[in-house]
Amino acid sequence: MKKVLLLLVISLTQLFITLPLYSQITLETIYPHAKTKLYMVNLEISGMKYLFKNDSIGNRFLKFYNLDHTLWKTINCNPFPTMVNCGGSGSTIYIFDALYISENLFECDGYVEFMYCSHSDCRWFTAVYNELGTPLLIADSTAPLVKANTPQQFRPIYNTPVGTKLILSHLNGSAKVYDLPCTLTTDIDRSYNNSTTDQTEMNVFPNPGYYQNTVEYKLPVAINQAELIITDLTGHEIKRYQIDNNFSNILISQSEIAPGTYFYSLVSDKKVLESRKVIILK
Repeated sequence: MKKVLLLLVISLTQLFITLPLYSQITLETIYPHAKTKLYMVNLEISGMKYLFKNDSIGNRFLKFYNLDHTLWKTINCNPFPTMVNCGGSGSTIYIFDALYISENLFECDGYVEFMYCSHSDCRWFTAVYNELGTPLLIADSTAPLVKANTPQQFRPIYNTPVGTKLILSHLNGSAKVYDLPCTLTTDIDRSYNNSTTDQTEMNVFPNPGYYQNTVEYKLPVAINQAELIITDLTGHEIKRYQIDNNFSNILISQSEIAPGTYFYSLVSDKKVLESRKVIILK
């Protein structure tokens, strides 16, 4: 009996030795209230940083975090212009975009700088600010609508000097950062960059809107026709429009759509190519 048990132990030991050992995907940290507003930027001098863009009322900041999640820099965006809708409510729009975040693009002085963009249903505004709040460019009544030129920074997976990170949004409003045991290979990364030139593009403005909005779109080369489908939050279809590659935009009248929140989706062969959440006000 002892010989049998000894042989069993030796066999099990050999089995575990020959089995491959898999590293674990581990939850590294959680950024509260960051849901869809956390991504990474690679600065020319300071390297890779996590960026949390907060654009809520009275709390408009760009917060940069080091790869160990310690706070590196905060840019106060509260003094920057907000937009006011021209409709009956005259509501204030606090949402803004931060594009082309850089240290050596708009001014070669090492300060963090970025393109600030905001719009309402009747006004566009674009500017370039540095981290001190100094305007490097004020371009009122303009918008960077050629968004295909924007660097593709909004990804869920990044290779960093301290490992590969995965960012996932949570229903409770937070963003979770996971540490991956392996790396995003060069081939996958290159394939992603190449594929973005043939991806669907969609932009809806103004958003929120009152009377009408414009949907700018670009379909992949292989797709000639598609549909723009408007649904409410329950998935109920409100409107449907046929579109093709002969045009790049469509004007949507909101006179027959009740105030609320909707999804504008580009659909081809029953597959959603791109979707945007749109708010309609009255």
